[in-house]
Amino acid sequence: MKSIKNSGLHSGARTTAKAGSRSIAPLLGAALVCGFSANCLAADVDGEIADLKARLHALEEQAAAKPAPGAPAAAAQPNAIGNVKFNFWGRYMVGGYSNIPSVAANKDANGNVVNMDSQIRYKLKVSSQLQDNVWAYSVIGQDITYDTRTSSNFMPAANGGTAVGIQKMFTKIKFGDWTFNVGRQGANESDPASRLGTGLWLASSSGFDGVSVQYKIPNRPNSQFLFGAFTRGFGATVRNISLLNAYYDLLPGLNLTATYFADGTARATGSPAVNTGRAQIATVGANWQFGANRMWTLVGEIGDNRRAKDYLQAVGRGSEYSGKSTGWDLLLKYNNADINVPGSWDVSADLRQYQPGFAPYAGTEWVGGVLSPSKMGINSGANTDNVKGLGAYFSYAPFKNVYTQVSVYDFAPVVQGSTDGKHRQALRLMFDYMY
Repeated sequence: MKSIKNSGLHSGARTTAKAGSRSIAPLLGAALVCGFSANCLAADVDGEIADLKARLHALEEQAAAKPAPGAPAAAAQPNAIGNVKFNFWGRYMVGGYSNIPSVAANKDANGNVVNMDSQIRYKLKVSSQLQDNVWAYSVIGQDITYDTRTSSNFMPAANGGTAVGIQKMFTKIKFGDWTFNVGRQGANESDPASRLGTGLWLASSSGFDGVSVQYKIPNRPNSQFLFGAFTRGFGATVRNISLLNAYYDLLPGLNLTATYFADGTARATGSPAVNTGRAQIATVGANWQFGANRMWTLVGEIGDNRRAKDYLQAVGRGSEYSGKSTGWDLLLKYNNADINVPGSWDVSADLRQYQPGFAPYAGTEWVGGVLSPSKMGINSGANTDNVKGLGAYFSYAPFKNVYTQVSVYDFAPVVQGSTDGKHRQALRLMFDYMY
């Protein structure tokens, strides 16, 4: 924010030599010029009062811009070339498992059981302000998936992921408290089109093509509503996606969430398995920060997928359907690790249970995509929706723009299915870098 002196609030005879200081000299000078005329002096005094009010308003805005005690640090400003801002984000994860099942999915080419896997993700994010209320965004990146049957499990196989592509490219137009987004959206876990509610489940790690409308309630920065209508390719077909993502500050430190996500209307021909609706999920949740300086955070969310049975039958997992299609997660965290604040850290633990078919996409951010269902004894394809257990996490930012996390898990399938139903443990190391 500009200083008071240079902000344009002072002009002409009212500008003093030092910003923030005032003097009686301008009034005395005005009195001599006016001949001590009451009307003339009143006009100049009114001008001085208006100037003081403007300065006070500017100082109030400056104070309001300062973060509250204990609040997370503001995000680092991206790099820029002219009017184009950009930053790079990368992640490497490696996981190890205990007592994993001896099945084909967990063996290498020599028939040896492999108890480790890994994953690499990276994104180049670019933005540019085209007009006062118009911005353009794009993300180019790659999500390299793990291959549990390679002999080297600290690095993914060369062909173990998708090609580098445009994961996001859209235009944002802002009118007051309303924002309209047009184009490919939802390219990472922090975007509403991908990450719904508190993050109980992840809709997708790739972009949705369509339109979304976001409304933010004035004077409530964390209260906002997003409505979206998208299309997305699934194999040989194109499907319609609709979603609602709502956040509302009920009390200081207490934010409520509600989500709705529907996927299932095909717009092109494809096999019946592809055309079968995969999800119609509704959830409610809450994020509560409490304690001294709000150092504690309690996050909970519960939901139901009305199309869970359809999805399980479509992917050959119909025997896992138990008549239930709910999922829930409860997480408690202390402190806050911030990638922009060296030395910051947090510790957390969560307890979860996802019925088979609840989350028909690849894992949630809390579960972590590197956790292989087959290694955890969970027969759920590429997903971890048929799972129950707990996780514990320690996060630390050793340097600015570097974030690390160590996680341990104890998971078992909710429904045994074709597995032995045993609890198994996993250890995951994660490293994030941002530039």
